[in-house]
Amino acid sequence: PQGPTTIAAGLFAAAAVAYIGEQSRRFASRDSKASNSEEGSSNESSLEVKCQVFRCGPAPIIWPPGASFASGITEIDLSGCGLEALPESIGELSGLRKLNAAHNSLASLPESFGNLRELRVLFFLGCKFEEVPPLLGRLPKLFMLSFKANRLRRVLEGSLAPSVGWLILSDNAIAELPRSVGQLKGLRKLMLAGNQLVRLPEELTEGCKELELVRLADNKLAELPTKLLALPKLAWVALAHNDFNLAHALRARVRAPPMSSRHTLTVRKGQAPLGKGASGVVFRGTLHLGGSAESDAPGRLKEGSPAGGVQLSETDEWATSVFDGAKLELVSPLNTPTRPRAANPAPQSPGGQARGSPGGRQEEVEVAVKLFRDAKTSDGDPADEMAATAVAGSAAAQPGCSQATGCPHLMRSFGRLPPGAAKQLAASLLEQSDPGGGGGGGEGTFGRGDLGLALEFLDGYEPLGGPPSLSSVTRDVYPGDDPLPKVGKGRTPRFGLGEVCGVLESVGWAAAALHSLGISHSDLYAHNTLLRPGAIARRPPPPLPGGKPSGEVTKEGDGWAVLSDLGAAWFYKDVTEALESGAPPPPPPLASSPAGLVERVEVLAFAHMAEELLDRSRGDTGAGAAPAARAALERLARDCAVETVAARPAFAQVLERVREARALYSARSPAV
Repeated sequence: PQGPTTIAAGLFAAAAVAYIGEQSRRFASRDSKASNSEEGSSNESSLEVKCQVFRCGPAPIIWPPGASFASGITEIDLSGCGLEALPESIGELSGLRKLNAAHNSLASLPESFGNLRELRVLFFLGCKFEEVPPLLGRLPKLFMLSFKANRLRRVLEGSLAPSVGWLILSDNAIAELPRSVGQLKGLRKLMLAGNQLVRLPEELTEGCKELELVRLADNKLAELPTKLLALPKLAWVALAHNDFNLAHALRARVRAPPMSSRHTLTVRKGQAPLGKGASGVVFRGTLHLGGSAESDAPGRLKEGSPAGGVQLSETDEWATSVFDGAKLELVSPLNTPTRPRAANPAPQSPGGQARGSPGGRQEEVEVAVKLFRDAKTSDGDPADEMAATAVAGSAAAQPGCSQATGCPHLMRSFGRLPPGAAKQLAASLLEQSDPGGGGGGGEGTFGRGDLGLALEFLDGYEPLGGPPSLSSVTRDVYPGDDPLPKVGKGRTPRFGLGEVCGVLESVGWAAAALHSLGISHSDLYAHNTLLRPGAIARRPPPPLPGGKPSGEVTKEGDGWAVLSDLGAAWFYKDVTEALESGAPPPPPPLASSPAGLVERVEVLAFAHMAEELLDRSRGDTGAGAAPAARAALERLARDCAVETVAARPAFAQVLERVREARALYSARSPAV
């Protein structure tokens, strides 16, 4: 047969044997070497096991006669089958490349598992392992290994195959890593959030020089791991909620600006969420800006606000809750009062005026209301995300920012919701849109009640790219990329050079603002960069081979963007000084200091984005200054990616150089 063959049957139920026997005849003519085909080719088969009813525990897998069936299987999905053990016959799958055994009761592996010499991807998410089975260290091609959310307390020496490049051990109780982790010379992605790590072994930084992304949030690290920060290819590192920076995070939570008591937030009942994620749920709302924007701007810290409780009254038309003077209205879908609405604030173009309507303050703005969950995520505590978003979205951290308008390339925050408001909203909204999400215990609850933000609603904005894939590992994918993207030239042109300048200026501005506050974004990616509608011109698809290049269908956009999603953000210094009204900005840290290294690690993430955009931009090789602008951006990307971390420029310097390149491009000859 052509293409993957999926057998959707209960493999461990006796009734499935006849069906599998029938399928074996279809495999009779297959080449027994099919399992050696490259990933993505047509000579593969996958086996998806659906065990929604059968829960009888382990039983032997009965393969049809002939070895060609077992050797031809390359993928099996056993997730959620209620298994307490895998049978010895699993070792017969000599061509198996990917096994998903997530959400079972597995705590050990049969010895025959070591026969799976072709295995590359292995998932044991949500199982019951207390240690990584040593036999996994003998699998020569294992690349991606996940034991997330198990019961791991230790990782034995030699239990990690040297071939592993993507290791996920998040949400366990691991107190230390084995020294043999340094043998993973090709390790690129390391997920260790939610453990009990106090320190990292020297072997990790001495042997794992290819590390690009590390998640270490919610551990017990006593000090900033500066040796880790000095790794030459590390671009994304999340360290929220560790012992060394917990005090910074707690101060930031206290200083996170509250929603003004003059504002009224209205949220319609019965609406579907705008989005859901590990850290929370987002709904659409309307914020009525009461009082004077100048005297009571969002983000201003108010002294002596009462600590009153919740008063709730309901009528047929309104459900109104009053919290500390700030009013929260839950509007019923029927009998909703109509009120005039002003347009959303106009966005700011790079180097232009701040977002907002010229000539007057708006009475109402559409907002995104994010309710944060109690449960910790792979990036840490949602309370840290809330604090970082609230502080960064309202502080005057850069020229062109103000307490009233926020930073133009970060999502504006109108403040954290008053105490109890998030819990009230969750109880009222999630009972329909997310059953069980607002009540009870367990993951997804909103019991703390004070974790909510009113954020700028970016209507029509789109992400610049898509998140990394299994094959790209740490690099984003973009529309027009090949199914198996590789870093390098020859991409389908999507961006104009002016658009590249605009995006890089936007992201550089946002990153400079964050680091001036001592905040590392830690997830600086194209998929977290939101483009204003029209910021990237829409162009026709690339021509067929031998065809003439087709012209543009619209004029080039300006590349205006907003850096979003501070889910992995963490505080590496005290924000109090930066938030003091009228205080002079603190001097930039030395490049070789711990704070300087934190910033310059993220500069490498910026370099990767610049390289990706330039690879996917048009040549602009005509006469004029456009080639000079491109050359300036390419030099900047190289300087931001030098292996000596302390030798990279800080974001303030990065922003200045991007603006110089943009000026060169703007001065290009009209013929270009």
